[in-house]
Amino acid sequence: MVARTHRWAGSILMISESRVEPARFRCAQFFLTRKRTLLPGQFVRVAIHGASRPNAILIPQAAVISGQRGKLIYVVDENGKAEPRPIETGEWREDQFLVTAGLKPGERVITSGMLKIQPGAPVKVVEAKPTPAPQTPPAK
Repeated sequence: MVARTHRWAGSILMISESRVEPARFRCAQFFLTRKRTLLPGQFVRVAIHGASRPNAILIPQAAVISGQRGKLIYVVDENGKAEPRPIETGEWREDQFLVTAGLKPGERVITSGMLKIQPGAPVKVVEAKPTPAPQTPPAK
């Protein structure tokens, strides 16, 4: 049998948790094409490109403190003081974590001086320039 490569746009209904390689998963349910080229019970190797997460919050890994109770960051509260905040993270890319819970858009995260910071300590804020997310080409 000859392997062929096709480009289709579709949707994934379920992905199992078993990783085959980094960024590759075993997929239990995949899309059915309009032409019925891919039918139930058939197996394919799928490479997913261009997945996006609108409104995702990425923070530097250096801002995250990992402990026995999970992950923690410090944010600057409305009084300009350090406030500890437990967070949940998803996957990471390069030097950033995806925050899935515990942080709202627009909150200021302390990213340096982590060894010296204490809850309630006054913080001198220096605004960082946001790093743009890498652009991925749309699926063809």
